[in-house]
Amino acid sequence: MEEWIYDLKILPNYYIFICNQLLIPYKKNMQYLENINKIDTLFLTDIYEPRKNSLLLEVKGSVVADEETEVYVILFKNYIAYHVLNENFSVPDPNDEFIKIGHNRLRLFTKSGYMEYILKETLANDMFPNEMKHYGLYTEHHVIHIIAFKDPIIEMKVPNRY
Repeated sequence: MEEWIYDLKILPNYYIFICNQLLIPYKKNMQYLENINKIDTLFLTDIYEPRKNSLLLEVKGSVVADEETEVYVILFKNYIAYHVLNENFSVPDPNDEFIKIGHNRLRLFTKSGYMEYILKETLANDMFPNEMKHYGLYTEHHVIHIIAFKDPIIEMKVPNRY
């Protein structure tokens, strides 16, 4: 895993930790997950694919340039599908079910219409039965849904002091 992160050339700027389960009480992962879910106004500051079929999301609690705030990176090493919605046009599905944590900025869905769509439209479940998970990231201007086999790596970006 560390080799892969070195390949992304992000290791020098981040504290690295890995967790096998999003909600398992692993001290660092839970701390960062809880920190993200405590932020009242969360902003997506960057989204890109650092490697084929990987997704990196960078979020922070403020977009004011002079204000120092913690920046978190959420990395999905291998996704099946994702989509980004303008938060103003997103309509929650009343049938969706998810695990609630704090302000619910990062959610793990236990049932969702998006997962049903992916199950119907892809071969992923045929190839890897019952291994997919649906995550949702809810920020001030974006809603991002991600279907992946593995939990994300959540990191805190170290501020540049120079």
